[in-house]
Order: sequence, then C-alpha cells, then structure tokens
Amino acid sequence: MAKKKRRRLKKKIKKALELTAVGLMFLLLFGIYSIGQSQRGLNDSSLPKTNLDLTAYAKGIDVSVWQKPIDWQRVAQQGYSFAIIRTSYGWSTENQDRRLAEHLAGAKAAGLDVGAYHYSHAMSVEEANWEADLFISILDQYEWDYPVYYDMEDDAQLSLTTQERTDIALTFLSRLEEAGYEAGLYANQYWLETKLDTKQLEDYEIWIASYTDLNQYQGEYGMWQYSSKGRIDGISGNVDVNIAYKDYPYEVEMNALTTS
Repeated sequence: MAKKKRRRLKKKIKKALELTAVGLMFLLLFGIYSIGQSQRGLNDSSLPKTNLDLTAYAKGIDVSVWQKPIDWQRVAQQGYSFAIIRTSYGWSTENQDRRLAEHLAGAKAAGLDVGAYHYSHAMSVEEANWEADLFISILDQYEWDYPVYYDMEDDAQLSLTTQERTDIALTFLSRLEEAGYEAGLYANQYWLETKLDTKQLEDYEIWIASYTDLNQYQGEYGMWQYSSKGRIDGISGNVDVNIAYKDYPYEVEMNALTTS
C-alpha cells in the first residue's frame, strides 16, 4: 500500500513539474513577444497625431458595398495592412453587404488582415439581439484577424436615451463575446462623449471616428478612423482610412485560444 501511495505521489509531482514547465515557457514566449512589440511601430510621419501616448501599429481601410471593385494588391503595396469590411446592417437575412465576399477574398489574397462591422438600426434590446443573430451567422462563415465591431451612428437612435443606446450596445457586444469573438464598438467622438455611457462599455474595444489632424478624445481606444476622404491607388473615389494602435491579429488569436 505504501509503495502505491509513493508511486501516486511521484506521478502528481511529475505532473506538477510538467505544468510548471509549460507555464514558464509561456511566460518566456510572452516576454519575448512583449519586448518585440515595444520595439515595433508604424514608421509613417504623414499620419495624424493623437494627444494620448499611443504608438501607431498599422494603417488600414474600412469598406462596404459603396466601394467599387478594389485592386487590393495596389492597396497593400502602399502599406495598408488591414481592412474592416461591412458584413451587414439591420436584422433581415437579406441585409448582407453585397460586396462582402468579393472584398474579403481580395483583401486576404493581397495579404491584408481582416475584421468586420455591422451597421446598427436597432431601437431596442430585442432588435439588438436580432442584429447579433444575423451578424454572428455571417461571421461564423469566415475567419477574422481583427475584432468585429458594432457600428452605432444612425440618426434614428438619437431619439433614444443614453442608457437605451448603451443597453443596445451592451446587448449586441455581449452576444459577440459569448460567441467567442473579440468585440468592439464603432462610434464617432460626439457619440462617445455625449450619447453613450462609455464607462459601461470599457470591457470592449473602441474604434473612434474623428476627422481631425489631432485626436483630442480623452477616452481609451484601439483604432482611429481619421478621415472618410482617403485617396488610395487601387480604389476609385474616397475611402475611410484608419490607424490601429494594437497588434489586433495577436490579440484575436489569443482570445481564440482562451475561449476555445
């Protein structure tokens, strides 16, 4: 009996040592990654500035059906490394963006990382749930490198109270999180400062729209849409241009590992 106890004890010790080794290896790799990240940044002096201590990590675009066929290779050659693509709007199954598959395939073929956004028409928590159903059903068909965002800016929603708008956002974003996605909210600076309670939304990524050469928003954000009038070779007409301040592909990958 004593020998069996000793063998079991040895097995437990061995298992504990193995787990410790794995943990130490993870910490070592994370440390190496963090050092590398601290030395990285987007070296582009032409980009607009922020009053916060943020380092630009990547520049990208966001597109929808309004952008005609895009020469994604030419876009990539100009240093744009990600695209946030509209998947849908509202909650009808007929409301999928008609150029989604085209934009997604083209961006990926050119080596860009991709994220997604859904334009909100929800006027209640119930409608926010319907919108989440549609968005998630589309998201599940593809692979994403960037967070997936809820776009709140519709004028009809201005008739709601701040808490009602915030509840709509929280409902939608929590559904995305439950589905295993890195979730974020897109809104302009005016909405973030006056139309939403951002303290209740601090668990989610923020993608701010503010068309200025100096972003003076005081809240936290990970991505900034700084112009809707970007001109890029390979795209006909204007396009929204953005700066990401985080290594979102890495964060999305880590989120997938911890939620799987």
